[in-house]
Amino acid sequence: MTISILAHVALRRGDVDEATRLFSDSLRQSHELGYQHMIAFCLDGIAAVSAAVGEHERAARLFGAADVRRRELGMEHDEGAELAAPARTEAANHLGADAFRTACGDGEAMSVDDAVAYAVHGSA
Repeated sequence: MTISILAHVALRRGDVDEATRLFSDSLRQSHELGYQHMIAFCLDGIAAVSAAVGEHERAARLFGAADVRRRELGMEHDEGAELAAPARTEAANHLGADAFRTACGDGEAMSVDDAVAYAVHGSA
């Protein structure tokens, strides 16, 4: 959890490279350990980084992947979703409602393994 909080700090400072590295490290570790809550948290974080660099469709897919993880855990929102809310709004505004929903749906359809691979490597 500490790594992902540091990643949010890096993102707020505008250091997208450091934020990406930290979120990716935390996501890989969380996936290896089966920490589903942290997987969702990190997916939201990497989505926020994607939105910050103008990759809005990628961000929407990652938001969808995080959303489905939370639903599987019976959670509506968490700290990761709250911290990433401005980036979600940015991506939705940039893409438009229909395209945003479609991209989120693509992310929701990903398995956890595919979502992690997409977040870390850019492909499922």
